[in-house]
Formats: sequence, structure tokens, C-alpha cells
Amino acid sequence: MGYSVNTLTLLQTMHSKGLLSDVRRVIDLGSQEMHFAARDAASHPYREMIRQTIELLGGQKIRDDELDAISNRAPTSDFYKLIGWEHKALDADGWYGDPFDLNLDTVQDDDRGAYCLCMNFGTTEHLIDQNNAFRVVHDIVRPGGMMLHSAPFLGMVDHGFFSYHPNFFSALAHFNSYELLGLWISVTGSSVLLPWNDEIAKCLKMPADIHDGATIICLLKKQGDLPFCSPFQAGYEQAQAKENLARYNYAIDGRLMSGVDAFRHSDRQIALETYPGVAILGELIRRIKRRLGL
Repeated sequence: MGYSVNTLTLLQTMHSKGLLSDVRRVIDLGSQEMHFAARDAASHPYREMIRQTIELLGGQKIRDDELDAISNRAPTSDFYKLIGWEHKALDADGWYGDPFDLNLDTVQDDDRGAYCLCMNFGTTEHLIDQNNAFRVVHDIVRPGGMMLHSAPFLGMVDHGFFSYHPNFFSALAHFNSYELLGLWISVTGSSVLLPWNDEIAKCLKMPADIHDGATIICLLKKQGDLPFCSPFQAGYEQAQAKENLARYNYAIDGRLMSGVDAFRHSDRQIALETYPGVAILGELIRRIKRRLGL
């Protein structure tokens, strides 16, 4: 698990869009390290990006010996310290903090809603309990905070338990009313971020080398402070029995709504959108007159 060239490209892109101006506390899923050592052949040539990113995000210019040290698998806390951001890592190994099992543990009160940015770079694919892992991410980020996920998409056979697809992040955003700020594909060892669309899918092929592949990257913004809602895959939601649908919640208009009520709400909105504006205004005037006794 570690930060490589595409991680720094993402941070620079986010900075250019003004998304990092209020970030002061960041949390990593996993005991992350800076993967720019000589053995990291894909990222080592880009190690100068570390110095560039630190300066870009408000840190001081670092010396060559400091760059050498941080490039050589230093913990990401060293990177964030040079920027001036508070950092924490969550991992069962406890290398860079207290042990935390993302399969089984829940967020501590002191950490709940306490972080501006959560980085999931190559961690959740190794976990069996996906629901708990993404609940932890939701609970640990403050309203208005961001969640940056980078996970296997194609290739990397046997790297983890899971690979991810674009519809997973769309469903996660849909159920929890997250703002989807970006969805990209990145090839191993590349600094290029390809914005996802259906046309790209036609050009993708499984890599021949099982150790390489394509990564999917998603940036989400948490907009409210409601409890986490477990997503159900789009296209199958309405096929559920009503009693099962009622067990799922959606974050809609700043409140939790059961699956059954959410679909009623959605149906009403769709029906309303089919009415012309003049008809809606006429109905509104009629109701106001009735209230006033006219």
C-alpha cells in the first residue's frame, strides 16, 4: 500500500480546482508509505513531484537529502508533516498508529466527523467486509469533507479480494447524497488521469501482466451529517420485495428516507416534471385562493 505518481497527480489536480484550501486533517486507510524508492520502478522517475507537491500545498522547499529520505518508503505522515497537515493512519497492523481493523472496528468518538480528507489508496480491496469499511470512511469524514478512493479496476489478479467498477461509486454517491467530484481511470505507473466515460470502456483490455493493470479513482464529497446508507446496485433496486426495500435508507433532501418512501418521492418528482410550468402556477394560485377563502 502506498502513494505513487498518480496520488500526487490527484493532489495537484485537486489543488488546482481549489478543493484543498480548507484541508487541515487527513486520514489514510492503511499504513501508507511513499512508493518512490529505486525499487519502485514505475514511480521513482517522478520523485521530484514530491518536492513540487509539498511546495504547491503550502509547505517549505525540501532539501535533496530530505527528498531522498521521504522517497524511500517513508510513511505518508512524513509527507503531510512537511505540508503542515495533521495525519493519522488506520490499519490492523498498527505500524503507524493504534491497530484498527476495518473489517470489524467502528470509528472512535474523537475521530467521528473529524477529518477533512480520507485517502483510500489500495486498502479496501483487501477487506471482506466492504460495508463496514465504507461506513468507517463515511463516519470519519466531516460534512463538506472529501473521500478519495483509488482501487483495482482491471488486471492485478490476486492482488486483493475485490476489484471495483464505476457503478459501485455511483451507487455509493446516490444512496448517501455524496457529490461526485471526479471519476478517473489510471494505468499502472502513469501520471495520466483519464476521466471515465462509456467510450473509454470500449478501448480497455485486460493487461497481460497480472501485476499491472488499470486503477479506478473516485473523489466524493460528503454533503451532510446523516448516518451511512448501504448501497444497493442500481437496476435491481425496484426488483426487490417491498419488505426488503424498506430495510434500505437513502439520504434525500437532508434527511433519511426508507427505500419505499424514496421511490414514492422519486415517482412524484418525475410526475411533477411532466407538468408544464403554467399548469403548476395555476394550481398554486388556486390553492392559495382556497386558503384565503377567495
